Amino acid sequence: MKNALFVCLFTVSVGAMAQRLDHTSNDIPKPYRQGTWLVGIQGGYSNGNLMKNYLITHVQGGYFVADKLLVGLSSTQSWEWIRSAHDNTLAVGPMVRYQFTRTRISPFLTAAYQVGNRKSGSSEIQATILLPQPNGPTTTVTILTPSFPKTVYSRSFGAGVTIGITRALKLDALISWQDKVYKADDGLYSYMGVYQPQIGVNYLLGL
Repeated sequence: MKNALFVCLFTVSVGAMAQRLDHTSNDIPKPYRQGTWLVGIQGGYSNGNLMKNYLITHVQGGYFVADKLLVGLSSTQSWEWIRSAHDNTLAVGPMVRYQFTRTRISPFLTAAYQVGNRKSGSSEIQATILLPQPNGPTTTVTILTPSFPKTVYSRSFGAGVTIGITRALKLDALISWQDKVYKADDGLYSYMGVYQPQIGVNYLLGL
C-alpha cells in the first residue's frame, strides 16, 4: 500500500513538473514576431564590373510590422577599385525582409531600393612621357585626376539563411544581387549589376 502511494505521488509530481516546464517553454517568445526590431550589418567581396575589386557593406534596421515581415531602412557603401582608380558609392533607401520560419535556422528574402551618390576617378596616375632632360629622354610625372560625383539609383535582392546563435543574435549567409544606374557624361544611362556572396550579423530588440 505504501509502495502504491509512493508511486502515485511520484507520478503526480513528475507530471506537474513536466507541465510547468512545457508552460515555461511556451512562454518563451519566438523570434521575428510583430512589434520587435532588428538591426544589423552585412557585407561581401567579389570581382567588380568595372574593376577587379568590389567591396560592399550594408547597415540596416527595421521593425516587424507582422510576424516574419520586416520593413525598414538600409544604407549601402561600396568600393570598386584597381590600383589607384576607384569607384565609390553611398546610397540609402527603404528595405523589406521576410523570414520564412520562426525557427533557429530560417531562410529569408530581402530587397531594397536606394538613392545616393557615386564618385569615380583616380587619386593619382604615374605616367612615363617623353621630355627633353639633361640626364635622359624620359621622366615620370604624377597626374592628378578629379572625382566626378553622380546621382545613382540602386536595387538589391538577396536570398539566404539565418542561423540563431542566441535568442537575439543571428548570423546571415546569403547570395545578393545589386545594380547601379546612373547618367553618364554623354547623357545616356549606364547600368551595372553584380552577384556577390555575403555574410551578416543581426540583433533582435524588444524580445
